[in-house]
Amino acid sequence: MTLCSHAAVNKSEWILDLGATDHMTYNTENLSDIKVPHEKSTIVLPNGNSSEISSIGKVKSFAEIELQDVLYVPVFKYNLLSIPKLARDSNCVVIFHPKFCVL
Repeated sequence: MTLCSHAAVNKSEWILDLGATDHMTYNTENLSDIKVPHEKSTIVLPNGNSSEISSIGKVKSFAEIELQDVLYVPVFKYNLLSIPKLARDSNCVVIFHPKFCVL
């Protein structure tokens, strides 16, 4: 399930996605410690199309949480935060309320 109340392109806004396997960004300015995958890798986007993963890096996010293994996918024009990956990697709990969520 993808939750998207406003999908305007903004370098600092992230769409929270309950069904995404990985975090993704379209903007290399969000990334640090950038690495190019050793093998050609593709990912299936939420619209069903597939795209090549150009690189992988880290993102220093909100609340000082560092997102690991964020995929740089230039054709995907949004920042996508995988809730399952965030909870697993950061050992946190995500609670959804009707108008907000709590990490």
